[in-house]
Amino acid sequence: DFLDAETARIDSLVAEYERQVDLLEVDQSSTVDDSLADLRSASPMKRLKFLTDESEDRLAEGQDVPELLSVSIHHGVVSRSSLTDKVPRADSLVDYKLVEPDQLVLNRMRAFQGGVGVAVHVGIVSPDYTVLRLSDELLPEFLNAVARSDWFVGEMTKRLRGIGNPGQGNTRTPRVNYSDLREIKIPVPTIAQQRQFLKALDGTHDLLTSELRSQIDHLTEYRQALITKAVTEGIDACQVTA
Repeated sequence: DFLDAETARIDSLVAEYERQVDLLEVDQSSTVDDSLADLRSASPMKRLKFLTDESEDRLAEGQDVPELLSVSIHHGVVSRSSLTDKVPRADSLVDYKLVEPDQLVLNRMRAFQGGVGVAVHVGIVSPDYTVLRLSDELLPEFLNAVARSDWFVGEMTKRLRGIGNPGQGNTRTPRVNYSDLREIKIPVPTIAQQRQFLKALDGTHDLLTSELRSQIDHLTEYRQALITKAVTEGIDACQVTA
């Protein structure tokens, strides 16, 4: 009875935190799209092919292997080890794409779900990812914000390639190709205006979301630890509740 009640309490807390995360993400998305709408009407619009260049630098055989990176929907470009314990063998990493700081990295299968981020240090990513060098006209974090906006996601969704019909939302194994992305026009305000745009977004949403996700992770770990302890060692419920 104690275990049922405690896990139910934890599940309720996790559900509430997840609801708050959803609300924060909706609010953040609305803020970004409102600001972008203003920029699209007041700034020059340019195709991405004039602002970015796809990097095809690859890890060569015998070359020192940099950190293996991945793109998280919620956290952008992060160490692969922070997401999974399953790391490919070193000899299987040949031909992985090299990434430099300030390059934009897209998970082609999940970019339209937020699988986009800016690299902060040297690393390698899956050959199926797209790595972009940016022109001096764009701040990396500005393009990252644009790429994650509902408006840009809509443009990506129109260009999904896979099995099925993107318009009906039933595409299987969907991928976004750079050859299609490069034709999308985005607003290109001055660097000063881009900095102002990013400053206006503030880091409050991201900070609160990160804190909530951390709480969710801790609660999930505690729930599992509690069940494991009850099964393997037993729990003195009176002592715990006290």
